[in-house]
Amino acid sequence: MIKSEYVKVPSTPPPPFPPPGYLTAHDIRDANQSWGTLQALYGRESAWDIIIYNFNTTDPKEVNWYMGNPLYLGCVRTTGDRKNFRFSAKANPGILYIPPAAWRPGTPAPVPPPPATEQQTKDIAAKASVLRVLRGGGLGHIRFIWNGATIDRAALQRIADLVDTGRISVCWDPLLSAGQAAYESDGNTFFLSDPYASTPFAEAIIVHEAVHAVLDLRGKSMYVMESEAIAYLTQALYFLPRNGRHLTGSKALTVASEIADRMLYKNESLGLVAQGALIAAVFLTPIYHNDRGSTARYNGIP
Repeated sequence: MIKSEYVKVPSTPPPPFPPPGYLTAHDIRDANQSWGTLQALYGRESAWDIIIYNFNTTDPKEVNWYMGNPLYLGCVRTTGDRKNFRFSAKANPGILYIPPAAWRPGTPAPVPPPPATEQQTKDIAAKASVLRVLRGGGLGHIRFIWNGATIDRAALQRIADLVDTGRISVCWDPLLSAGQAAYESDGNTFFLSDPYASTPFAEAIIVHEAVHAVLDLRGKSMYVMESEAIAYLTQALYFLPRNGRHLTGSKALTVASEIADRMLYKNESLGLVAQGALIAAVFLTPIYHNDRGSTARYNGIP
C-alpha cells in the first residue's frame, strides 16, 4: 500500500463525483494511460485541468487520496517509487470525467440543459419526417400544371429547403385528430398529428399539405376548393404508385385517386373536365362545408 505520508485527506469536503454537468466519462483501465496521455488525448493545456475538474485540488497528496479512494478512482497500483497511485486495469471503478473544451480551472462546471419536453422531441421528429418525405424518392410521379401553378418534385423539394432553413416551421399538434395534418399560411407552419409519419397515409398527408406551402410561396390567392383539389391530386399521385391502391375515406380522395390512376397508367393529361370533377368532389366533402366560397390566404413566405 502507498505510504501514508503521501496521502492526505482533503482539507475541504470532496467535490461531487461525477462533476455536475460532465460531458465525457473516461475509463482509465485501458493499458498505458497516465495524466499526461489524457492531457494529449483531450487537448488540454495542462493535465491539472482534468485533475482539478475531478478533484478540485492542486495538492498532490490530496490527489493521491482521491485516486486511491474506491468512491472515486479506486487505484491500487503505484509508481516505481511507491509515492503515487497510477492508472491500471485493476482500478475500480476507474472512471474519470473530462471537462468540456471551454472549461478552465476556476470556472464553474457547466449545468446540463434541462431534458427536452415531449413537444420539443416531437417537433424535431415532425421536421425530420417532412424532410424525409419531401426529399425522398416518391415524388417523381408528380408533374402537372393547374391554373398556372406547377406542381412537381422540384416545387416540393423547394419546400423541404425552406423547412431545412427555418423559413417554414414544423410542429407536432396533439390536438389534431389522428391522421390529420395542416399547413397554416399566416405562420408558414406545418402541423402534424403523427410526428413520425409512421404510415403511408401519413406520408401522403405531408405531401398534401406541402402543396399548400407551394401555393403559399407562389403568393397568389386561390379559392379553398381549388387549392384543396390540387393538394388531393398530388396526394394521390404520391400514394398510388408507392402503395398500389387508391386512397379512400372521402369523395375528394376517391375522385383524386381515379384521376391520378388515369394520369399515371393511361397517360391521360389533366384537363378542365377532370379539374372540375375534383373541385366538385371537394365541395361535396363534409369537412369543407364551411369553406365553400372562401379564399385561401396565400400571402407568400418571407
